[in-house]
Amino acid sequence: MIYQFLKRINIDRPYVFYTLVFVIFVLPLTYVNNFYYYKSIAKVEKTAMLNMANTLNKFSEMCVKLPNNNTTQCIDKLKRFLSSNKDSYGSLVIITAKNKLLLKHDNRWYVHSRLPINLKDVEGAVTTIRSLDANIAITKNSIPNIWYSVYKSVTFSIADIMQKDGIRKKWSYIKRVAIPRSTPFFSFLLIALLIMYFVKKSIIAQIEFINEFEDLEDPKGVGSIF
Repeated sequence: MIYQFLKRINIDRPYVFYTLVFVIFVLPLTYVNNFYYYKSIAKVEKTAMLNMANTLNKFSEMCVKLPNNNTTQCIDKLKRFLSSNKDSYGSLVIITAKNKLLLKHDNRWYVHSRLPINLKDVEGAVTTIRSLDANIAITKNSIPNIWYSVYKSVTFSIADIMQKDGIRKKWSYIKRVAIPRSTPFFSFLLIALLIMYFVKKSIIAQIEFINEFEDLEDPKGVGSIF
């Protein structure tokens, strides 16, 4: 049954064989790799949000205890603190008190293209700033659609690279993002091609053997399924 199917699809033709390798092995492996990678990123980002909320609580608590400080001054200091606190994906921080907006800081890199992770959805999260009698909301957009991330891995992020201005920015993006993003894909591709090269030889040899056996049984081709 399997050999009949392989023969029907012309597995001995290179474009058929390597297309199957790509679709059946390389793409699924890249998907699994990206899925678990971003799953780990989600855990890291949730921990980062918890730490940020705790830090802002402690920072504001110390601020209001200082002489001559009030809520407005502490909010200004929180803004400066957040501006100096940068990470790979950025974050949206909103502090409100009695439905009044006290602070909004947004330095997210992927606002529209990645899924949000919200502080309120994280177990054990602190969503209030007690010293300011305020509520805090933190959002990070760190997790892309996994199939879209696979597409970028396969294409070496060429579309993103072309959007960068100048050779230096392009090369910097290639080193920082494109190469790490696509390395698993190209590794899987190379390993799959090496393994399947030898598997292909075995499959073709067995198909040829079956063909010869069928010819011996039915030299005129009568009754052959092909």
